[in-house]
Amino acid sequence: MKKLHVRNTLAASLVAISMLGAGSAFAAGSMDNKNPPSESQQPASDTWITTKVKSDMLATDNVPGSDIKVETKNGVVWLSGMVKTQAEKDKAVSVAKGIEGVKKVEAANLKVSAMADH
Repeated sequence: MKKLHVRNTLAASLVAISMLGAGSAFAAGSMDNKNPPSESQQPASDTWITTKVKSDMLATDNVPGSDIKVETKNGVVWLSGMVKTQAEKDKAVSVAKGIEGVKKVEAANLKVSAMADH
């Protein structure tokens, strides 16, 4: 139970940090009731995608989010690190693919531990 609380806290913190940049940009613009902000038509930034993938993995059961490195360039997400099972790897890839703005997920460097079979 404590591990889940820590995961959720970390995930929320990562999302909050990523939103600081968006919030600063929003605060810099003028906010009036006549012109409410509209949804951006720009693709999600690589930094936002990386943060969102990482935070969602940390909040997802059976994904060792703290053991997986996430990098994003031009909407392509690279996952690397070590997981215990193929199921964990598959779940991590699934989580990453589910994030808005992700064009492709590369997980060749996300290895399944050989010790998991023993």
